[in-house]
Formats: sequence, C-alpha cells, structure tokens
Amino acid sequence: MAAMGTEDDRLRMYCCDIFKMDMESLGKFDAVWDRASLVAIYEEDREKYAKVIKALLAPDFRYLISTTQYTPLEVYSGPPRNIPTALVEKLFSDVCELQVLEETTRPKEVIEQWGFDYYVETALLLTPRPPDYYSRVALIPVQHPSPPFVGPGRPHPRQARADPNTRQAIDCLSSQGR
Repeated sequence: MAAMGTEDDRLRMYCCDIFKMDMESLGKFDAVWDRASLVAIYEEDREKYAKVIKALLAPDFRYLISTTQYTPLEVYSGPPRNIPTALVEKLFSDVCELQVLEETTRPKEVIEQWGFDYYVETALLLTPRPPDYYSRVALIPVQHPSPPFVGPGRPHPRQARADPNTRQAIDCLSSQGR
C-alpha cells in the first residue's frame, strides 16, 4: 500500500488494492474521491466494493464518484466500465443520497471514432441518508431509461474535458467546513 498525506495529516491518499486492506486500521473517512475505482473493477466485485466503501465512511461523509455510461460493445467493455447512475443508486441507496453534479458527453466525433452510440461521464456526490428517511418516504421502484441522462428534451451536453475538474471535486469534498 502506498499512502501519502499533508504535514498536518488532515488529508491522506491511498493507492492500494482495497480488497486487501486492513479496514480497521484505516478508520473512517470524512471524504472519499473515487476517480477510477468503481469503473475499473469487475462486475462481480461491485457489491463487495460498495460494502467496503460503506464500511469506511464516517457518519457525515462526502463521497464523490466519477462514472462512465455507454453501451458496452462486444469488442470493448472497459475499463472504464459502464456504470449507469441507476447502478450507483442500487449499490449505495441504503445509506446514501445521490446528487448528479455534472454530466459531460464526449464530442460526437470522438464517440463515433471509439465506436459508441453515446459516452457520458458523470460526477456524482453521495451524502448520508437521513436516519428517518425510510419512515418519511414511500419507496417506489423506478426503471431508468438507458442511458439515464441522455435523450430527447435534454439540454445540449457540455463539451467534454479530458479529465473531471479537480478543483470542483476538492470543493465538493470539502464543503460544509470539511
């Protein structure tokens, strides 16, 4: 495991196999930025990954996650793998509320060059679900269209950037005095 942090130890970054970590020694995290983990792991490991992440989250956490959405092809299925927002909701909705911060569609020429029908990068912010959430709402299953955020009637997508805006990610994770 490689770990580094600031001198005051308020920020620590880990580069490791999360499935091989000693979770108890890590403690709880106020903020997590998943830049390329969920989109990289195999489909059969997604629930295991979500369980590990949820176990690491402090009570008043912020979890920023970058995902990609596209129609998987026979010749290409990732990484980055297709992670629809509905899948993130399924994996984390028992403890998290989800907010879509940004959706970015790659330029048409790039999408066609890669052989996709569409390719959307999404920045999601997950925050704690209120403790009394399930007593206040009726749960109604919703089937999201595929892709969830692309289609007729949507505003023109923003131009894609090579990488999510790091400053925005840091600002989201540090919101509310974190």
